[in-house]
Amino acid sequence: WWGACPDVTDVMKRTIDTPTPVVAEADGQGDDQLPKGLDPPSSRSGQSSAAPRLADPGVLNSYQSQLYEAGTDASGLVVALVNASQAALALHESVNEHEEALRRVGACVAAPILVSYVLWLFREAEDRGLERLYFLSRDGEVLLSIATVLQERLGLGFDLRYLYGSREAWHLPSLGSATLSEVAWVHEDAPILSPRQFFHRLGVDVEDLADALGSVDVHELDEPIGQRSEAIRRFVDRPEVRAAVLHASEAERTDYHAYLRQEGLLDGVPSCVVDVGWRGRIMASLTSTVRALGGDPPTGLYVGLIPDAARHYEHAAWLFDPQPET
Repeated sequence: WWGACPDVTDVMKRTIDTPTPVVAEADGQGDDQLPKGLDPPSSRSGQSSAAPRLADPGVLNSYQSQLYEAGTDASGLVVALVNASQAALALHESVNEHEEALRRVGACVAAPILVSYVLWLFREAEDRGLERLYFLSRDGEVLLSIATVLQERLGLGFDLRYLYGSREAWHLPSLGSATLSEVAWVHEDAPILSPRQFFHRLGVDVEDLADALGSVDVHELDEPIGQRSEAIRRFVDRPEVRAAVLHASEAERTDYHAYLRQEGLLDGVPSCVVDVGWRGRIMASLTSTVRALGGDPPTGLYVGLIPDAARHYEHAAWLFDPQPET
C-alpha cells in the first residue's frame, strides 16, 4: 500500500497547479492547517479564492467519505487530499481484490496521513527556524519522496536529506561510558530475542560468551531469552562482557563520526531529524554523540511518541505525545 503514496503526492502537485484551486481558503478564513508557503494559485495571482470543492463528490468510497466528513476543511486541505486519492486510484486498475484493498488503504488512508504529516513538518520547521530536514531510514524514504514533491510546489527552500543506518548503526557507537544494564535500547525486546540476536546488536560474537552465559543458566544460544532477561541484564555489566561491548563500540565510532560530518550534522546548520517514532531512542543516541563532538543536536520531529520515549533533546510530535515539550 505504500506504492500508492507517490501517486497521491504527484496528483496533489498537478492538481494544485491547475487554474481552478482545490487548495484554497474558504471565505477568507484562516489557513492554520497548512505551511505558510501553501497559498492557493488564485491568491498568488491576486484573484479571489473560490471555496474548495470535491472533484467528484458522488463516488467517494468509505475511506474518502470518513476523511471528508471528519475535516473542518477551513484551508481546503481535506478536499485536496480526497481529490488526490480519487485521481491516484484512477491511474491504475487493480488485478485482484487483494491489490485493490492495498491500493485503497494506500491512497485513501496512508497517503493522506503522510502528506498531512509532511505539511506539519514544513510548518514546524518554519516556526523553529530550521533549514535542513534529515529523513531517517527506512520509514523516512517515502516521507522524503512526499516532501520533495510538495516542497517543489510550495516554493520552500529546505535542504532535504536522507540518513542511512540501522538501529545498531546509530546506537552501538554512541555507548560511551554508560552502564549497559541501564541503557534502554540494549534491553529492548530482550525476552523475544535469542542470545545470539541480543549480542549481535552489541557487536559481540555470542560464541565467545557461551561458557560465561552457562553460569547464568543460559545455554540455548538460538532460543528466546524469555525469563532469563533479568539475568542477561546483570550479565552485561560483568567486566569482561562490558569490555567486549565497548571494544565493538569503539571499532564502529570512527566511521560513524565521519558519516555525521559528511552529512553536515556538525556544521551548525539548524536542522531536524524526521522519524515516525515511537520511542525516540535513535535520536537520544544521535544527540549524545553530536554533543560529545561539540555540535548542536538536531530537533526530533515525529508522528508520535509513546509514554516511555526518550525526550532529553528538543522535539515535537504531530499526532500524540503524552509528555509534550513545555
